[in-house]
Amino acid sequence: MDKEYRTNRNETFLKNLFSYFLIIFISIIISTAAYLISVQIIRDEIDKAHYNSLNQVKRIVDDRLSEVSKLFLQIGLDQRIQLAMNYGASLKPGEIFNLAQIQKDLLKYKLTNPIIKEIYIYFSNNKIILYDDGKFPLDALDKAEFSSNSTLTRQWLEGKEVGFIPYKANNLQNEIVFMESLSIPRKKNMSGKLIVVFDKKVINPLIEGLKWMDENEILIVDKNNRAFLFGEQNDSSRLISEANFDNLTSTTNSKKYVTSHVTSNITQWKYISVIPRHIYFGRVNQVKSVIYVSLFLCLLFGGLVAYLFAYKNYKPMNKLIQFIRSDIKHSYAREENEYDFIKNVLEKVYKEKEVINVQISKQRDKLRNQFMTKMVKGKLHLDGIEEMLALYDIQISNDNFYVVMVFYEISNLNLDMANFIVQNIAEELVNEKFRGFYLQDDDYSICLVDVGKEDLHGSERDIKAIVQQIKKINQEKFGIFLSVAISQYEKGFSGISQAYKVAVEVMEYHILMGRSEVLSYSDLQRYNNKVHHHLLHDEHQFINYVLVMDYDNAKRIFNTIIQEWFINDMPSFQLAKCRMYSIINALIIALKELKRSYGEEFIQNNQLIDRLLQCESLSELKHVIDEMMDRIEVYFKRDDPYKSEEIHKKVMSYIKEHYSLQELNVSKIADEFQIDVPYLSKSFKKGTGIGPLKFLHMIRIDKAKELLVNTNTNIRDISTEVGYISTVSFTRVFKQYEGITPGAYRDIMK
Repeated sequence: MDKEYRTNRNETFLKNLFSYFLIIFISIIISTAAYLISVQIIRDEIDKAHYNSLNQVKRIVDDRLSEVSKLFLQIGLDQRIQLAMNYGASLKPGEIFNLAQIQKDLLKYKLTNPIIKEIYIYFSNNKIILYDDGKFPLDALDKAEFSSNSTLTRQWLEGKEVGFIPYKANNLQNEIVFMESLSIPRKKNMSGKLIVVFDKKVINPLIEGLKWMDENEILIVDKNNRAFLFGEQNDSSRLISEANFDNLTSTTNSKKYVTSHVTSNITQWKYISVIPRHIYFGRVNQVKSVIYVSLFLCLLFGGLVAYLFAYKNYKPMNKLIQFIRSDIKHSYAREENEYDFIKNVLEKVYKEKEVINVQISKQRDKLRNQFMTKMVKGKLHLDGIEEMLALYDIQISNDNFYVVMVFYEISNLNLDMANFIVQNIAEELVNEKFRGFYLQDDDYSICLVDVGKEDLHGSERDIKAIVQQIKKINQEKFGIFLSVAISQYEKGFSGISQAYKVAVEVMEYHILMGRSEVLSYSDLQRYNNKVHHHLLHDEHQFINYVLVMDYDNAKRIFNTIIQEWFINDMPSFQLAKCRMYSIINALIIALKELKRSYGEEFIQNNQLIDRLLQCESLSELKHVIDEMMDRIEVYFKRDDPYKSEEIHKKVMSYIKEHYSLQELNVSKIADEFQIDVPYLSKSFKKGTGIGPLKFLHMIRIDKAKELLVNTNTNIRDISTEVGYISTVSFTRVFKQYEGITPGAYRDIMK
């Protein structure tokens, strides 16, 4: 086992070491490419500097040549010179005077142009050479002391070559000579010729100042490959015979040179720069040397550092392996390396953690829901609330809140599935703009909306629009019909419970009125400010129609009261309750005013007041009163209202057996035994002392109390199981008989 482990360890270590070397190798490749590019850039910059220097030489020399060309035009157009070219061998006094004037002009030209060393005019007709200091015949040329040899000078005078000519005399002194015919037009036999010798003492300092290297040599080569060398150096004198001036190599000492040339814009000359190759690329060679040394050092020290880091990084892994093998007691498989071994251990630990997390998550969700529900209902102390929020990972501000209460009216799905669907839709839509928390309660579902510091009036409109969208989606896609109530906004954690109380009040009003739209507290406030009609007048009309037994008009005026005072007016919850009591009172007054001895008995037998007070909504109230009006009409038209037969025992047995039916009521029981409701109520109360409806409620409440104490079933399911249509009805009846709510009863009993 240990031997195999060591083998695998070496394999892992070598893999790590190889990865480090791979990084070094890639870095070296990239660095080498960068160095090569840098070398090329340096070479390009050197070439650019070389050519710039040569172009400056070209510009200076061309400027000087251009000045001489302009001087030639000035001299050539001089009328005195044109006349002098026609003089004979013997000169007249006037001609001698004219030549003297020309001599003065030559002196002036020489003095005003420092670049001119000597200036001559040769007249071929009389063989006279005129210069700034005098004149002499051609035959006397051999006796004159000039810097040029006499043979070459005669070639200047008698030759046909014109233009700018680089010249090298026998004493190796470099000269530039300009020769041009003064004849107009030019003839084969020139009668006059201008000869200008440039002063190299003026040109050479300018050229020397433009050299960008001390070893740089500048040459001028004309179209016949005759060369002129600036400066005093002569190392490159043998290069001038080469045809290609861009790649010249000396044949005497095998030195390599780098040459460049540019062409003059005025003449057909080439300006050539010659630099020894080892000097020209000296900086480049230095950079290359640095590159080679740096690459060697990178390989040397990089390899050493790679080994040290690979070893250093492997040590913690080795300790971890030893810890797992010794403390966790996990076996090391033969085919595993360190990574596979750690991976398998972590997978095992992760799976165990997942199982634990699932269990914790289930408990955490329940605890979180209970905590949020208590906070919304105001059953928590605010001290330490922020620590509890952090514990349950609840991201909520301490600014402004709304409480949205949801009640399920109709659902084709079971309650848990309906809750799941509504919760996911609500949280998704609310969280797009605000932060919402959806909670499950026994009576209602609650959505706490944290609007932060948003515009409060705008946020209420947004919440209402979102709730409308939630209601529409659930109704159209899932068949879930919702009643929704929205509280007013409250500030801070302390205001959440107050917002909850307001939402409960709005929901109770919502259920009472039987409205289908989304209702908010601001809607109630707005409706309560409307101008009211006179309810007393409508009630008097209702009583009068009942007294004259005009039941059709009584129903009509009753419908008018419902429309005007409940639907159109939208009173507050408390005011709506008062108006319901007023309607019930008006109906009782109408019955008593019939002056029939059995009118009060009819009310007691039918439990009119109880049935009216048990109505949960306006639609249910209307249905009960319409039914009561029909029964009143039938009751007072009967000759023998009752038949004496005691059936209360059968009714009691029937109620005990069928109490869980939600549609079970006094009317259904009467239909089951084929008797009318008044007779049933009278007979049952005579035999038991209470009405059948009260007995039904008592049976249901007793069964509900057993379920509350002995089971953990939620209140919504219990209300359905004992026969109530909604949790609201069950809660209200339970509180009527027991004095407390079902939830409070369960808490007390447990």
